[in-house]
Amino acid sequence: MDALAIVKRWWRNTKDLPFPLDMLCQGAMVAGPVLFVFVVLPIVEWTVNGRPMSYAELWKSGAGLAFGLFLFLLMIGAWGLAARNLRSRWALVAAPTAPYVASVPFLSSGLISTEDVWFGILGGLLVAAITYACLFHLPAVRRYFAAGRDAHDRQSSREPA
Repeated sequence: MDALAIVKRWWRNTKDLPFPLDMLCQGAMVAGPVLFVFVVLPIVEWTVNGRPMSYAELWKSGAGLAFGLFLFLLMIGAWGLAARNLRSRWALVAAPTAPYVASVPFLSSGLISTEDVWFGILGGLLVAAITYACLFHLPAVRRYFAAGRDAHDRQSSREPA
């Protein structure tokens, strides 16, 4: 199966997700890679906390790493969710706190304060807990993943040994 057919199938899979998870997943599948390209390539100038930054300053300050890590986890999680990959849910659970944890070594840059990091980690943990509850315990999401396993089992049984 070619890559385009796989992407189309995964995109169709998202329509089986409960509302609004379907829209969030599709948005992350599109926006995540686009924004990730802007973070890893020197295409645009950045403004962080009202301060204009060059591409080099963005990465030296740690903001590039934090934002890039968040987008990477978001992409892994969204595309994995579309592929009905159970393990990909953990990327979405980790995404809200990972940028703040990654920012800790860069506290001396002056771009972010210790209080901001701790507040971000605590807020991220709250969002992570809600994300965990939704992705691991909502009956509609559990049915979504079960339907994928059933389809995979049917397809596997048709393939010659």
